[in-house]
Amino acid sequence: MMVHEEERRASLSITEFAQFQLGPRGGRAGAGGLWRMRTGVAWHQQIQQEDEAARPGVSSEVAISGLWQHEGWTLHLHGRIDQVEETLQGWTLREIKTLEQRLPRPEADLRAAYPPYLCQLAAYVKLARVLPEFRGLPVSGELVFVEISEGLRQTLTLTEADEAIFDRQAETVCAFLNERRQAATRRSGLVFKPAFETFRPEQTRALDDLAARAASARTLLLEAPTGFGKTGLVLQYALGQLRDGMYDRLIYCTGKSTGQIQVDRQLRRMSDSPEALRTLVFRNRAEHAIATALHSCDATGGSCTENIEEAWAKSGIVPWELWQEDQPDLERVRLLGARTGVCPYEISKSLLPHADVWVGDYNYVFSPWHQQVFLESAGFDPTRTLLVVDEAHNLASRVAALYSFGETAAGAHYLLGGLRFEDASAKFIALLEEWADLLDSLRPRDSLSMSAEYEITELLERLAKSVYAERLPWDDLAPATTEALHRLPRLYAIMASEGLDRLCWSPNRGELRVSCLNAAGEIAARLESFGQSLLMSATLSPLEDFCAETGLEPAAVNAVQAGAPWRDQAYTVAVDARVDTRLNARPRYYTTTAATVEALCAADDRPTAVFFPSYQYAETVRTYLAQTSPQLVVAMQPRGIDLNGQLHFIEESLLCAHAVFFVLGSGFSEGIDELGGRIGQAMVVGPALPEVNAEQKARLERLEHLGRPEAFRRVYQLPAMRKINQALGRLVRGPGQHARVLLHCRRFADTSYQRLLDPVFIPEATINSDAQLSEWLAATPAQ
Repeated sequence: MMVHEEERRASLSITEFAQFQLGPRGGRAGAGGLWRMRTGVAWHQQIQQEDEAARPGVSSEVAISGLWQHEGWTLHLHGRIDQVEETLQGWTLREIKTLEQRLPRPEADLRAAYPPYLCQLAAYVKLARVLPEFRGLPVSGELVFVEISEGLRQTLTLTEADEAIFDRQAETVCAFLNERRQAATRRSGLVFKPAFETFRPEQTRALDDLAARAASARTLLLEAPTGFGKTGLVLQYALGQLRDGMYDRLIYCTGKSTGQIQVDRQLRRMSDSPEALRTLVFRNRAEHAIATALHSCDATGGSCTENIEEAWAKSGIVPWELWQEDQPDLERVRLLGARTGVCPYEISKSLLPHADVWVGDYNYVFSPWHQQVFLESAGFDPTRTLLVVDEAHNLASRVAALYSFGETAAGAHYLLGGLRFEDASAKFIALLEEWADLLDSLRPRDSLSMSAEYEITELLERLAKSVYAERLPWDDLAPATTEALHRLPRLYAIMASEGLDRLCWSPNRGELRVSCLNAAGEIAARLESFGQSLLMSATLSPLEDFCAETGLEPAAVNAVQAGAPWRDQAYTVAVDARVDTRLNARPRYYTTTAATVEALCAADDRPTAVFFPSYQYAETVRTYLAQTSPQLVVAMQPRGIDLNGQLHFIEESLLCAHAVFFVLGSGFSEGIDELGGRIGQAMVVGPALPEVNAEQKARLERLEHLGRPEAFRRVYQLPAMRKINQALGRLVRGPGQHARVLLHCRRFADTSYQRLLDPVFIPEATINSDAQLSEWLAATPAQ
């Protein structure tokens, strides 16, 4: 739907018009729906061919487009009707719809069950009556229902009562358009508080620079250190763009929950009331899930849309009114779902068309499997949308992961077991057995042969087509079986995509891994669809590398790189060249590493942050410390806990621990900002290079033309040093804060590593002995 509020006109397809509704839609989606769609297309084609051969006046797939006036709005409706037949009496327009139910059925039942079909037909008929190509002759309509299993037909003739459905639908659409127009008026009068009570000079310069560069580029990059105030700065710019009518909506996406919460808090501070600026922080389906007397969510969402339209009608929910009291946050939406019996996730989806600001995960913009939640929301127009991507240094790896997958023979056999006793055809079972056998045959290989890759793609294609064509008892299948079947077409789509650079390999017997090595093309295409994209991070540099990773043309990008003078003397850094933390060498230095942690803890009353490349490394050093220094309290970053658990761990550790062990690149080291000003010193144990595996080897091979050192820098050193820059940047978040940092590995003395450090982290000293460590600690007391 394309909407021009000031001119009171909108353009939408007739199908979109007929199916438009402000609340959630019922029915089960997924491969079962795909089977019905595929079979329905086959019946359409057969009926059209038969009718065209039998009656010369019949034409199929006829384009109809026209303007319709309603309540001051001009609607441009367009589409293709299944059949148009010219007779001596005039014109008959037909829509063909397939049903699983047995026919014939009482006409009243069909009319009650399928008003969108009648509305769609009525739209074509009403337009045809005013279009010149129909020459003013009488126009009637017929809705032809086809039983999908046997092909039996039943025809409904369009009546005046049926045509009235069109008028009611036009009222619904125009009510939404009026709400959109009122929202545009509301945004034009938006008054918001400044992002900061007092702007520091560097913030003012960055904001002015951003506004100036925005006028000449659709893609903007903002690089500024942690603690600079990037979130507030960008929201200051973005809200001004919304107010001035440059864009209708802001999408702010980030890969971590902490980032979403920070944006929500900043927007609440800047907005006078929730109604003035409607914000929706959109969380995933699992976080929305409830189990109550009126509704219980399931993992796939299948049961969440059963009878949902009836529950919605009874609920009395008016989406845009939810902002009158407060922002409709997750907890409020879940409580509303528990009270009304409407799935909370579906409630949040129904709020999207009415929100000015959407805050959510990367998936809702970049994942081909999830982006429809945002991009297919009613009235959404990407060209009228400002997209902000926070923590953009993670974007390339996150999107590449979305286009990667792994499958095992064990998983294929589990799927077979779930279907053997269901009503699946012998042909489909045989295909799944062939898939399981293929996976069983795999042996560890860094790269599968071209013939093996072709065989995998060909078999996945047949499986995907069979999932579409197979009539399975979807309602009776276990959720895990349903999800496994839904994955097969996705896997084929990845294998069939010509624009993805991928590697097919097998890390273990019976295991297939397909790794996307470069998703730059997919990222660039998505960014290009928006009116403007603003990507920001503390660690975009080197910018030419970032542009290559994301498919951006450096010449078409405007970059703002903002510095903070108060950081220049905020870090005291040394390289500890006594140890080598490479995988094969590190066991020789476990004792030294443990003793160094103890020395740092003894030199400062506050906890010491210690960053490791892996959990295993951290746990090993903690075991040594338990033997050599049992008096030390060491807090180890736990695995797999939610945001509240992370925050609780941080607060408890800062109160009780002598040392806090983190893993580089995790949510703790990149997403927790609670350390700023509360940790006086940190130790980085090694540069945390990516694991050496087939995937990294393949990336090296693809960059061999640049030379071995440059390929190694891009594949291994750059990701590692970005993690370190991110972690250390969070230790100093404002003027007056200071941190002492020990880079614990002799590799940090190498200029190839130091060139990738943030300039404020460049070491001032190199430690080669225990005595020098003691001298450095004494000479540079933690502040």
